[in-house]
Amino acid sequence: MGAAIEGAAAALGGLSILVNNAGISGFLLLLDDDAPATWHRVFAVNLFGAYWCARAAVPHLRRDGGAIVNIASTRALASEPTGEPYGAAKGGLLALRHALAVSRGPMGIRVNAISPGWIHTGGDAPTAEDHAQHPAGRVGQPEDVASVAVVVAAGVESGFMTGQKRVLDGGMTVKMIYV
Repeated sequence: MGAAIEGAAAALGGLSILVNNAGISGFLLLLDDDAPATWHRVFAVNLFGAYWCARAAVPHLRRDGGAIVNIASTRALASEPTGEPYGAAKGGLLALRHALAVSRGPMGIRVNAISPGWIHTGGDAPTAEDHAQHPAGRVGQPEDVASVAVVVAAGVESGFMTGQKRVLDGGMTVKMIYV
């Protein structure tokens, strides 16, 4: 990851923003035979990868200040069955966000996180029922996350924002659901 960050900094003449967006899911039963391997794989990509990228980017971001945005998940805030590795790793990204904000703030680096909910990134198209269950009336799109990441990282109005998390889920975390 260090080589990728170094290459990007060289090609761009420096770095001002790092968005840690790599992630994989890992849903399993706690007693599954492959549980340790799944936990290691999910944490390696979702949490440790973000750490290594931040570590490599900090010297470049430090020069002129900059911003790191960790893409977490609403699964860091609420769970569904068998999602322990994914939820725990994404929760770790939220903790990494506030720890880096405190330790790297004196260097002029702001660190925030976005916790997206259901973002349609491919596969079967969401149904009308899928869209209707969201108070916003639709499932999210990658562009929704990208636009918030740009505002959180680089918006003029975000210069005083660090250590914060933003939930981007079409209103699902504020909706009480009764059957």
